[in-house]
Amino acid sequence: MYTLQFEHTQTHFKKFLWSHFWLRQSFIVLAVLFLMPLFLFFMKEEGDPFGLMVGIAIVLYALVIMGFFALTIQRQSAKLYKNRSIDIKFSFDDQLFKITNLYNGQPIDQTAPYSIYKKMIETQDLILLYLNYNMATIIPKTSIDSTQLDAFIGFLKKRIPH
Repeated sequence: MYTLQFEHTQTHFKKFLWSHFWLRQSFIVLAVLFLMPLFLFFMKEEGDPFGLMVGIAIVLYALVIMGFFALTIQRQSAKLYKNRSIDIKFSFDDQLFKITNLYNGQPIDQTAPYSIYKKMIETQDLILLYLNYNMATIIPKTSIDSTQLDAFIGFLKKRIPH
């Protein structure tokens, strides 16, 4: 019913990581980190600045860890793609979808039902089909003809929870 062929690049992977980690998981962490110093400030005894200093130290430590994590993601994606792209072909029909990758010039075909996907999320540039909480099939919206984009998204929403 739908056939898409595109080159999966490091840019697509980075956009997935941005939409997945920074917009979902880090929001909770940042909310907790913001509230912790306030909690310690109001719970401290009169004239005891120790609680506030501990809260500020925890926030700074957590921000350093998040920065380190962002650099690690950047380096891992660079190692994965090494200035190359991965040719991928998707074929979607009513019951199954098929993914064809080229690995060392040899095609690798994978066919599965839509039920393996747990949810579908649409971002500004990507369609993410989640296999589990941290693993998704990435489909760039640019690989779909703009006149068929809404019909394709509707097709997927009928088959995958969102």
